[in-house]
Amino acid sequence: VTAIAPLAFSSMKSSVYSNLLFADDRYISENLLVTVSLPDTVKTIGKFAFAQNHSLKEINIPQGVELISAECFFNCDSLTNIYLPESVTQIHDMAFKWCEKLESIEMKGVQKIGNHVFDFCRKLSHIGYSEKLKEVGSGSFSDCNLTGTLDLSSLEKIGADAFGSTKITKVILNDNLEKLEYGVFQGCTSLEEINFPSKLVSIGECCFRDTGLYEAVFNEGLKEIGALAFDSCNELYILELPESIEKIGNFAFENTL
Repeated sequence: VTAIAPLAFSSMKSSVYSNLLFADDRYISENLLVTVSLPDTVKTIGKFAFAQNHSLKEINIPQGVELISAECFFNCDSLTNIYLPESVTQIHDMAFKWCEKLESIEMKGVQKIGNHVFDFCRKLSHIGYSEKLKEVGSGSFSDCNLTGTLDLSSLEKIGADAFGSTKITKVILNDNLEKLEYGVFQGCTSLEEINFPSKLVSIGECCFRDTGLYEAVFNEGLKEIGALAFDSCNELYILELPESIEKIGNFAFENTL
């Protein structure tokens, strides 16, 4: 077996499985799938392959698999820990969305994370990644239980609302990052400290809305701050804007200064 087809085991009604050796295209409701061990020959896992398997607690993904397809484990709300081998370089949209019991994931080989991949994984507190990670899509870690310092210095692109409503306290950004999208850190009420990249040109709408930042000192080169970007930052006491600023959006610092 080299591929797991789309929808192959989505909501599959079955007994406990291990050493799973085949897949088909059927969609069967009310699954009882608990444990899955994929053979080393598998290279591809299709869209929705294990989606909504509410009893699935453990899966072994072998070295050689290169990507986790869209919604592959969507709403598998009994999964608690995931280990992705270093051969996995991409995770596609919503692959683990609504995995509400997921607490940790190791993904040291991943270079790109799609949109809403871990959205609403409210217990996810550990993400093991490396400097290989270059891109994180929109809403990827929104509403996760991330805390402490988040080192994003390898990232070249961060999507809208990527880390919204998490519990992080400090962020380290890539100094070459030129743009921060809409709501990237919106609702991170514990976020107190961040380095604003020296190459930063644009800060999107609501980017830091309702955060705990106490200082915002920008380098020359920043041209635009979007609407509501720093709205309700009640702890912000130090603000230094460069001469390069060309546009500040509506209510950018509303309820702040």
